[in-house]
Amino acid sequence: MRCRPCVAIVLVLTALCVLPLRPAGAEEGQWSRLAVTVPALRSFVIPSPDRKKSIRIEGFDLTVVEEGMPVPGAVNVGILKPAEITWAPDSKAFVVTSSDGGAEGAWEVVVFLLEYDRFVYYDPGRDAADLFKQQYPCMESLEPNIGAIKWLKESKQLLLVLDTPAGASCADRKAIRGYSVEANTGKVLKEYDRKKLVEEWGEFLGRRFGAPAGR
Repeated sequence: MRCRPCVAIVLVLTALCVLPLRPAGAEEGQWSRLAVTVPALRSFVIPSPDRKKSIRIEGFDLTVVEEGMPVPGAVNVGILKPAEITWAPDSKAFVVTSSDGGAEGAWEVVVFLLEYDRFVYYDPGRDAADLFKQQYPCMESLEPNIGAIKWLKESKQLLLVLDTPAGASCADRKAIRGYSVEANTGKVLKEYDRKKLVEEWGEFLGRRFGAPAGR
């Protein structure tokens, strides 16, 4: 006979494997359930999964610290707010999704990748944005919103979601597409329409896409 307490423990451990441990008081990101929302008005610390590094937010400045020392390439880096951050599972990278104009502003993604003991930043969304604009010519000169959903293959690949900005004249005002990309080059590896995106990755999508927080 299966022990019911044992079953409960297995379910809890499974949930912990899917969603990361969060700092006290941290909220899920509006793009990704795996992300941590950066508070607007207070200092904040986001530890890496291996607990050897931490991202420290002071106002609009971001610094990564390891063993009490700032890590080159990620010292007093300016970030926009609102913002959400997700560490890669191997603690060798993190991604920042941020907006220049509030929740309805233009959202962008920046990857910080640890290379030779320093962080180097990349724009992983350029190729995906070009593909999205080909799919929706109504975008004209506008750029799509870009958000990071989930790291894939540790820190090597990233799942991005793009949607139409508020000012777009598209018939489908809620147009969204997903793209798995190489984190450092932005090369698109796979594309997902809305249905496929929700089927394969729906559990990681945040409240921006209708998913309730903490569901």
